[in-house]
Amino acid sequence: MIKLLIVNDFIHEGGTERIMQNIVNYLSKDKYDVTVASIYENNEKLKAFYPSYVKYMSLKKLIVDNKYKRYDIRHFLKAIKRRIDKINYLNKINKEKYDVVIAMKEGDVMALLQNVKAKKKIAWIHFDYRYVHWTEGVFGTKKKELECMKKYTNVVCVSKATYESVINEVGDSENLIIKENPIDVNEIIKLSKENIDICKDEEKKLLVSVGKLYPHKNYMHLLKALVKARSVVGNDYELWIIGDGEQRKELEEYIKEYGLSNVKFLGKKDNPYSYIK
Repeated sequence: MIKLLIVNDFIHEGGTERIMQNIVNYLSKDKYDVTVASIYENNEKLKAFYPSYVKYMSLKKLIVDNKYKRYDIRHFLKAIKRRIDKINYLNKINKEKYDVVIAMKEGDVMALLQNVKAKKKIAWIHFDYRYVHWTEGVFGTKKKELECMKKYTNVVCVSKATYESVINEVGDSENLIIKENPIDVNEIIKLSKENIDICKDEEKKLLVSVGKLYPHKNYMHLLKALVKARSVVGNDYELWIIGDGEQRKELEEYIKEYGLSNVKFLGKKDNPYSYIK
């Protein structure tokens, strides 16, 4: 039996987590001994969206605490503690002697697992680095990021555009491969038929967007576009935004200031497909 560890920051939050669920759900329990680990702990979501035989490991001590300023001694002490916790987690993972270890996301997760010992290590990159190269802030330099990538058996890019952007922005680690995200079409069709808790205005066109409300998702860009387009399209539409995050309050203040009353924040939805349908 193949012993596999798959690590991400969240268990069930967005697109990357959906892909992780699809991968795990396709693995045969007779061939794979699967453990899922996350930095932001949520065991209930694991039980809801993963098979019962999947094990769970919490890495919650690695959460970055922004409560204190950089020059505050408490921030310094927390940084030291987090570094010690990281070493302890790596030792714990290595003791388990996994055959395969997967870093499901670029950046922090990829950096965390780069020195793990396993027969095969795989990392995933989901972004087009030409537009969003946020991981440079994690590694400090492109050279360090490239060195990290080289420690993996393969680095999976989810598209040709992602593949090319990594080479152009970071360099060729010579282990890059292209694998499109696995999508469970039958499950999506099934979920799309569930009832929803909001009614569509039949006289208006409906736009739906799904994503975390974080700055790098750039929802502010979308709202500004709606303000600029108002003179052309009027208010003959509704926009439903599914998702939540640290920028929600700022976005809500913007739509209030500019009178975008046709924009509705629906929050997190475990099943966005029925809203899209």
